Amino acid sequence: MKRIIRLTERDLTRIVRRVINENSNDPQEVVLECIMENTTLKDLETIPADCVTLLSGDMTKMFACMGAMDSNTFNTIKSKIVPITKCVTKKMGGGSSFPGIEF
Repeated sequence: MKRIIRLTERDLTRIVRRVINENSNDPQEVVLECIMENTTLKDLETIPADCVTLLSGDMTKMFACMGAMDSNTFNTIKSKIVPITKCVTKKMGGGSSFPGIEF
């Protein structure tokens, strides 16, 4: 006996996200996913190009990044650290990796 199950777009989106989350063990993918979930395009546009290159591991741009950042950009980035850290911790299935610090 065949059954027809109707899914809304929202139902399908939740199923796909669940499958991705269950199959994603790559820390870099998890971090990028959490960044996208916790930031807006406007937030990302404010980040100087020298700071974006730090994501690829080019630490030689650290001083250029700090010099290009104004206080508003710094505060935007600072406000995203805890939500992104909570997201990564939850998705990676662990508790806080920082003893004494609760997220």
